[in-house]
Amino acid sequence: MEIPVRSLFEVVVIVMIIKLIVSNYQPPIQESIQAIICIAIGTVIGLLIDPSVEGLTTAIISSGIGFYGEELWAALKSNDIKLVCYSYNKVAYN
Repeated sequence: MEIPVRSLFEVVVIVMIIKLIVSNYQPPIQESIQAIICIAIGTVIGLLIDPSVEGLTTAIISSGIGFYGEELWAALKSNDIKLVCYSYNKVAYN
């Protein structure tokens, strides 16, 4: 399976921009709904880039990274295993 890095980057950047828009929306939108919006839009864009099962998987993963990337990066930098597990579970189960 070959993962195109450029496609991953494009989806992550688009999801990050959408996250900024929905996180600053007034009235505030619940974080779980923000995640659903961002991951759904990222998945659709990823499927438009690569309409296959691998494209779907890549789109979902990169959308999750785009939405929760800051929290995952902070957890990895802190070397706090509880924080890493919490962030992973948040990405995996939301």
